[in-house]
Amino acid sequence: MNYFIIHYVSGEAFFSGIFLLIVAVALSFSNIKFIRLYLAGLICAIGAVNIVVSATPLPLWIYIVLGILIIAQLICGDREKMKKKYKLSIGILLILASLLAAAVELPFWISPSPMKLKSKNIFVLGDSLSAGVGFKGEKTWAEIIAKNKGCNVINKSVGGGTASSAIGSLKRINNINKNDLIIIEIGGNDLLNGSSAKAFRQNLEKLLIDVTAKTENVIMLELPLPPLGNNFGRTQRELSSKFKVILIPKKYFSWVLTGSDSTVDGLHFSNSGHEKMAKIINMHIVDK
Repeated sequence: MNYFIIHYVSGEAFFSGIFLLIVAVALSFSNIKFIRLYLAGLICAIGAVNIVVSATPLPLWIYIVLGILIIAQLICGDREKMKKKYKLSIGILLILASLLAAAVELPFWISPSPMKLKSKNIFVLGDSLSAGVGFKGEKTWAEIIAKNKGCNVINKSVGGGTASSAIGSLKRINNINKNDLIIIEIGGNDLLNGSSAKAFRQNLEKLLIDVTAKTENVIMLELPLPPLGNNFGRTQRELSSKFKVILIPKKYFSWVLTGSDSTVDGLHFSNSGHEKMAKIINMHIVDK
């Protein structure tokens, strides 16, 4: 994938949008009329679009507050005769709301502490990004992890896998020990194939109930999100917290997809992509 797309699905566009909102407020007090009346409004609108398109799974109330203040900023910025104190108040409130939104989102960009391996068994529940697509010489990231860590990696990923199908895959595994590690890379097909956010939440919750009943050592990869995919990301964050599952921030998954050599078709991993994904997983698990 090219960097422009990655900028949005990774959520980076959210922070560039926040930056543009703050710049827009500053420009709205410029002494140059064109900048004050037109450029500031344009930059504010672009910032708002970046935030919306980034699909950052913030609480709804933050979006409502930001939306109201952005509209107020656009209206005030277009009115030359409005008293400066009112424009200043709205501008300050928008800056504060923007910084608050950034502060709420930032912790989800910080890499969690690595999980200590308590067993030599690692189970993978995923879709075709983990199962591989079967091109000649393909070496999946699960195979690379097995070699690098000297572990027994049991890859139960399937092409077209969803949160619902992962429940079935898990049921067919009878030898999971409480010290074993389970890695979940699932949700992309739910998201892209039109599954509702409600159905995804129900299936992912059922999957995590079943998984955490078998072992407390669980890692899940956060999904890069297309526009309007907020609820899928919110579901992953809320359920990972509820079930005490380590959630690897989506910036890492997005990084794996970056570059033309990372995929064979724009989505499925090439060997280079598998190597990058293995590197990400290795960052988040350590030998005891």
